[in-house]
Amino acid sequence: MQKLLGKLVIIVIIVGLLGLYRGWFTVSSSDEPMGGDTSVKVNVNTEQAKEDADSAIGEVEEVGAEVEEKVDEALHGGDGS
Repeated sequence: MQKLLGKLVIIVIIVGLLGLYRGWFTVSSSDEPMGGDTSVKVNVNTEQAKEDADSAIGEVEEVGAEVEEKVDEALHGGDGS
């Protein structure tokens, strides 16, 4: 159970860092001058995340088609049958 939890934490950290790098979300904070409170705000850029997901899906489909073509060539000896 601890190994599973550890792996989950690592995945969350990786996705979080990737999200910050790719601009999927931003984190900002502000201090209240009189109250001593700190506010933390997380903004999610769903459009950027969707664009990146669509782009990744397109690239995976392209690579899949290339692999399928090469497998067909290898199996059929490139004779097109």
